[in-house]
Amino acid sequence: MGLSLLEAQLLINRGISDPSTARSFLSPRLSQLLDPMLLRDMDRAVATILKAVEEQRPITIYGDFDVDGLTATALLVRFFASLDIPASA
Repeated sequence: MGLSLLEAQLLINRGISDPSTARSFLSPRLSQLLDPMLLRDMDRAVATILKAVEEQRPITIYGDFDVDGLTATALLVRFFASLDIPASA
């Protein structure tokens, strides 16, 4: 696949050892994502957000302090801001 030894080792460390799975991991497609509505209580979260928007109440976003948590929090704050919905982290 033209990977360096380090890249190959990182994939193996993640349990990815065949080329097909490696290609899928390194070049993901939106169609490969699971439906977020499958997450537990997602329907309740969506209903809560919609109610806050309808009532023009501010939304507080909680995230953890690792890289993906900070990124997700920042993306949500920016998303709501783009819709002129008051949100803060």
